[in-house]
Amino acid sequence: MKQNAVGRKIRYFREISGLSQMALGKLCSLWPSYISDVEHGRRIIGVEALSKICDALPLEKSLSDGLFILAGYTALDVA
Repeated sequence: MKQNAVGRKIRYFREISGLSQMALGKLCSLWPSYISDVEHGRRIIGVEALSKICDALPLEKSLSDGLFILAGYTALDVA
């Protein structure tokens, strides 16, 4: 499932950034339980939430773009 892959990547980037789900949630104004659900593939992440998470994590643009593509979003969805 696509959402599992996106969630695993978000978790990986969050963990190497040294952030807990709570800390990431505070940085991007999302509930930690929502981040947990995304990371475990229980929720499909919306483009707005993905944008907030990518902005909160110290990711290069190419990595952020890769997350959007993996989630099935195009540049038109993000704009």
